[in-house]
Amino acid sequence: MTARALLAAAVGAGVQVSLPPELSVEAVSAAPSAANATVTFNRNGTWSSSDGQSGYWVLPAAADVGDSYEIAWQAGVGSLTTGTANTFQALSSARTYGRIRAGIGSAGATGTIEIRRIGAGTPAASCPGSLYAEVLG
Repeated sequence: MTARALLAAAVGAGVQVSLPPELSVEAVSAAPSAANATVTFNRNGTWSSSDGQSGYWVLPAAADVGDSYEIAWQAGVGSLTTGTANTFQALSSARTYGRIRAGIGSAGATGTIEIRRIGAGTPAASCPGSLYAEVLG
């Protein structure tokens, strides 16, 4: 049996896809530096944010568990400056969603993060997400 076939068999057996109840990322910096609020979901089942949060989007995590899943940031208010919104993309590569503020002021983006098995219609897990970036004068 190939590694891909073994992974596919294991995905249905005891795998738990989950996200935090809410994922809020904040970045604040002093001018002239830009503020960059990001969250990255990795192929190995982990996620991390630019403000130091981290966790697992699937358990058990494995090096290539993302090969069977896809993720989307379903846009709410504000727009992403990093990543693609409203499109499911394979987690066989890391996916980063972010909001950058380059000048004095603030910017944000909200949405819903959804993770599902490739080809599935219904997400296995979802949560509200927010990205907030502020540059102080």
